[in-house]
Amino acid sequence: NPDGTRDYISSRFYEYTGAAPDSAIGYGWLEYVHPDDKGQAHDHWLRCVQSGEIYDCNYRLRATDGQYRWFRARAVPIRGETGEVMRWYGTCSDIHDSKLLEQSMRESAIELEKMVDERTAALRRLSRRLITMQDDERRRIARELHDGLGQEMVALKMMISGISRQEPALLE
Repeated sequence: NPDGTRDYISSRFYEYTGAAPDSAIGYGWLEYVHPDDKGQAHDHWLRCVQSGEIYDCNYRLRATDGQYRWFRARAVPIRGETGEVMRWYGTCSDIHDSKLLEQSMRESAIELEKMVDERTAALRRLSRRLITMQDDERRRIARELHDGLGQEMVALKMMISGISRQEPALLE
């Protein structure tokens, strides 16, 4: 109806929810919307009825077994010649599997991001460790050159110096 009340709801809704025939007419359909989604679905519907904008909303509906599944409700205004809303035409489609897949993908992306962060941190630690080990090895080599080879070169220079003073002809 132009005021947003339902004057028809398909038999499929009644089969799914187990509601008594015609009990969802008017705003009775809201009784089967998940409590966490009911206020938002209703308020958005009223705003669309007042503005004449297309209604598009996702919410969960309770099935006969008490379980909830996600649905996407869409309604478009049917306008008269002067532009006033004469009726609304709407559909409600089961999107539960898509919602679960979307949630799973979101959780996987979060897990993947966490793994990337952990691997990046591990690589940074390894990089710091490698740089530290390289610096330590450079210092060890420098120390060996200075303490070992350097000492031997000084000793060799002193020997050559001593020999050159005693026998200068051998150096020529």
